[in-house]
Amino acid sequence: MGIEKAVKAMAASAGTTPRAVPFEGSGGPGSPVRVTVTNLNGETLLEQEFDSVNSADVLSKIPSASCFDKLTLGGDMVSGNIPVPAGSGQLSLILVRLDLGVLSGVDEEMMKVLQDFGAIQEVPAPMSGKVKRDCVSMAKRDNEHCSGGGFGDTDYVHHIMLLPDGRILAKYHFSSDYMEHSGDYNGTWTWEIAEGRVTPADEPGVLEVEWTGWAELKHRSSEPFGPGTVTNQWEAKVIDKEAKRGPSTLVPTEHGRLSLTKLCEKWAKEDKKDYGCGRTKSVRIEKGEVMPNLSEEILKGLSMNPAHLTFWQLK
Repeated sequence: MGIEKAVKAMAASAGTTPRAVPFEGSGGPGSPVRVTVTNLNGETLLEQEFDSVNSADVLSKIPSASCFDKLTLGGDMVSGNIPVPAGSGQLSLILVRLDLGVLSGVDEEMMKVLQDFGAIQEVPAPMSGKVKRDCVSMAKRDNEHCSGGGFGDTDYVHHIMLLPDGRILAKYHFSSDYMEHSGDYNGTWTWEIAEGRVTPADEPGVLEVEWTGWAELKHRSSEPFGPGTVTNQWEAKVIDKEAKRGPSTLVPTEHGRLSLTKLCEKWAKEDKKDYGCGRTKSVRIEKGEVMPNLSEEILKGLSMNPAHLTFWQLK
């Protein structure tokens, strides 16, 4: 997982070399274990005796530590019941605080919601620095199928990523096609991308969003099935905060604010319904669709960050 890799990377940067540690059982009944916890700078955060050593118990004794902070022993991440090195009644651990950047102020309950959703993921390699960090990445697909007088599908695919340095990236794919019994076919496709920055609002789990770039690509086709060759070009769209003109279809914001709680509640709902000659289906997905006809040069022409091409091409 991204969190484990981040812990190992940060422990390594502090000069700790992972090594195998011979273990016996914990101290045993009547044999308290003296646990010392330091941070990556060597400062002592905790020095206390425990009858048995459990990572959750140790973290609970450290002021301001959260369930997302990790303990390492000899460079390796440890969790749950921690055995004590052979022949020792002492245990030295290092606390690694995971840096989620702009989400650092989000309370633990909200972070657990995000983790349960599967939204805490590793930043894609080309977009991360030397130390692996985690981001929030969420995607959803909604589909409608109909078969009356012909057959067709309508798809809505959303994907949002919040990077630890405060960047927000969102992409959206809409497609609708229909085949008549006569054989006539018509399809329309829309792709949208948007980038900006977020800052914590005065309410936990709520972020202020400022969009800095937004673009759209539209395509139509009468050749079944699918978009085929897309010849149209991306067009930059105007962002006007005062006129409330922005990529609201991509991310459900209210008055320029994004509520992570509401987003999780909305996108966590998975449903499937059949009605008459149609059906609907909503599912969570790992990634959104690839945005076609994009390159670093095209992004520059749209006044958007070329480094974000990695996200637009994720699939």
